[in-house]
Amino acid sequence: MKKLLSLLLILSSLLCLVACGGGGDDGAPEGMMLASDPDKDGYRFYIPQSYLYAEVFGGVLSYVSNVDKSSISVMRVAFTGSDPDKDDIEEYFDAHADEFESLYKSYEFKEKTDKPYPAFEKRYRYEVTYARQNKDGSATDEHYGIVQLFSQQGDYLYILTYEASRDKNEIIGAVPYEENYESFVSVAKSFVFTEKAKEGGTAAVPNFTFDNGDTPDGMRLASDPVLCSYRLYLPKDWVFDVQTNLTSGYVESDKSSISMYGVIYEEKTYAEYFENVKKELKSVYGADYVLTETLGDLYGDDCPKEDQSKRLRLQDLLGDGVTEMGGDSSPYVYLIEGKTPSGQPVRVLRITVVKGYYAFTLQYTAKSDCFAAHTDELAAVVSAFRFKGQK
Repeated sequence: MKKLLSLLLILSSLLCLVACGGGGDDGAPEGMMLASDPDKDGYRFYIPQSYLYAEVFGGVLSYVSNVDKSSISVMRVAFTGSDPDKDDIEEYFDAHADEFESLYKSYEFKEKTDKPYPAFEKRYRYEVTYARQNKDGSATDEHYGIVQLFSQQGDYLYILTYEASRDKNEIIGAVPYEENYESFVSVAKSFVFTEKAKEGGTAAVPNFTFDNGDTPDGMRLASDPVLCSYRLYLPKDWVFDVQTNLTSGYVESDKSSISMYGVIYEEKTYAEYFENVKKELKSVYGADYVLTETLGDLYGDDCPKEDQSKRLRLQDLLGDGVTEMGGDSSPYVYLIEGKTPSGQPVRVLRITVVKGYYAFTLQYTAKSDCFAAHTDELAAVVSAFRFKGQK
């Protein structure tokens, strides 16, 4: 459920969505257009012709307009229920329901319906409240209605999501949830699976063409060229996490990972921003976490089988690469040493760069005794990172 929730959270902070080239009529209902590639995705996803949309990892995102961000999206995840012998949608939903309460300020389940539309087996409706931070430090509650439709196709779960504000939008003079609900119903009724659906489609890792021919040797583009305002390249032999809708990848052997995420930057200085970050670290990495806030003379340990002379000095490793990342100000680099909820000691290196209205963070996470095992790859990733338009 965390994978599908990440999609909802990303929608609230996307830099932009653009209208993609339509796929022709292909039997589209009147006033609608095809927003998916049936042969590649395994389904026909029709949306109103006025909507903006874009393909992302694992699915398609669409929304009404730049002043009404009501969204309709479809995504695909590899499906395993909480009981390996009984893959059941209801069991899957219930097993992860507690995560809603941790992700939102409030969560209220409304109803469940069986066989709501021809293509889907289950319908769940609930309402949530976000606490949106204001520049003066206060918070404003924003209320959203969410409807999710589920369908199991082979070993894959397809989720159609409608998310819209329950608060009146003064620009459009209406409540977005009510204004756009009938459009969602039309989308749900016209949704059709193809034979490719049970195979998970053929687009698990999109073959991006937005590279300008400058992909570094031994790497490939990990970030979505449409939605992301940056280009993040990761080693070719890493596993790309295509189900979280986040820019991330990891090493299969030890699960060391690199990810990239952005949040709205509302603080005036890094110091103010970092004070808010530190409030979260204790809950994530434990009360005894250790924080080092400068590049400085930091050293990491190698995995046991590695050459013990190969020690990591972050300033030597990241100095040039970090300064060339292209933000509006110098990057802020810090190291976290703590434990996961399961008690595993970890080290987390974060590099935060402010660009426009967003603070982007590149995060490298590894078990403490394996932190230095992939530092050459980390250096290459940092060196290759670019914002769009940056040479």
